[in-house]
Amino acid sequence: EEVCAVEDGYQGCFPKRETVCLLSQNEVLHTFDGAAYAFPSEFSYTLLKTCPERPEYLEIDINKKKPDAGPAWLRGLRILVANQEVKIGGIGASEVKLNGQEVELPFFHPSGKLEIYRNKNSTTVESRGVVTVQYSDVGLLYIRLSTTYFNCTGGLCGFFNANVSDEFCLPNGKCTDNLAVFLESWTTFEEICNGECGDLLKACNNDSELLKFYRSRSRCGIINDPSNSSFLECHGVVNVTAYYRTCLFRLCQSGGNESELCDSVARYASACKNADVEVGPWRTYDFCPLECPENSHFEECIICTETCETLALGPICVDSCSEGCQCDEGYALLGSQCVTRSECGCNFEGHQLVTNETFWVDLDCQIFCYCNGTDNSVHCETVPCKDDEYCMEEGGLYYCQART
Repeated sequence: EEVCAVEDGYQGCFPKRETVCLLSQNEVLHTFDGAAYAFPSEFSYTLLKTCPERPEYLEIDINKKKPDAGPAWLRGLRILVANQEVKIGGIGASEVKLNGQEVELPFFHPSGKLEIYRNKNSTTVESRGVVTVQYSDVGLLYIRLSTTYFNCTGGLCGFFNANVSDEFCLPNGKCTDNLAVFLESWTTFEEICNGECGDLLKACNNDSELLKFYRSRSRCGIINDPSNSSFLECHGVVNVTAYYRTCLFRLCQSGGNESELCDSVARYASACKNADVEVGPWRTYDFCPLECPENSHFEECIICTETCETLALGPICVDSCSEGCQCDEGYALLGSQCVTRSECGCNFEGHQLVTNETFWVDLDCQIFCYCNGTDNSVHCETVPCKDDEYCMEEGGLYYCQART
């Protein structure tokens, strides 16, 4: 069987390609092209979003899992199909709303393009010849998609093109092998309001003054503030409204918890970076400073960094500054930790030495040297090997070894 479709830029008759995206009960998602990965439950995601040039736009989002929900509670599902919004779940799969209003099943839309009905232990939303979504009472989800959308899908169900190697594509069309980046890029605002959560004022216990404070530039307003240059360039690329409202809802729900605020802003910053948009510094000493390891502190603008390997040469400096963790005074960076200068030892011709380490520098072992941890420098003097010792080389340095 063939259908008329556009593939690789050519319109013609192509084999019918109907495919299924499956979310199993054990939280494993199988994409349209057959890739499988563990599906996180702590966030909400866009499972499917079709390209706008197709006549029937589709979008399917799934809500995060409630940590305190009972066994009968299902993750909310939001389906945009046939120019209608269908919501299933939030309580059970039999709870169905169409454009915000509860409907009795079976339901047949007057346009003839949409049917919603119960089938044994599941609810089915169907637009014939386009998509069929079946959601069981135990959380099993089938999305059966028509060949019409071949080469025209995004979301966690993958890029439907019969090629499993390019499933993880971001909203900007670029693909990645990094699953974490892929998941982050399709996180959705429906994490907040997919059905049962109500509006923001209600989430803030109807306290309008508190909600006003959370909207301010000192809280969630930082990400959509038109005077804040940190995120301005990103506003036209990554929809800021969703992240702004997510931030507000999380603050209302948590009573203003600062970690919720900082995580919300960081998620928008991460989404901007994933979309290849440069984000300016947004953390300060007073707003979401980074948690830094022992013997270090947060700084808004770091230009120079001192490391154990370069103590003798001085700090390493760059042209522009960046936020981050800086070692405290008297400490230097060794790997990822800040240690005292005496723990740094010395660097001698590419060799990293520990404090008080001794060696000779010549083939005849005439020049004896040691690492002075006080000033991180190597001091040398003429001290040959003893009569009962001989000179040996090891790792590019020389040592006096007792004769046996």
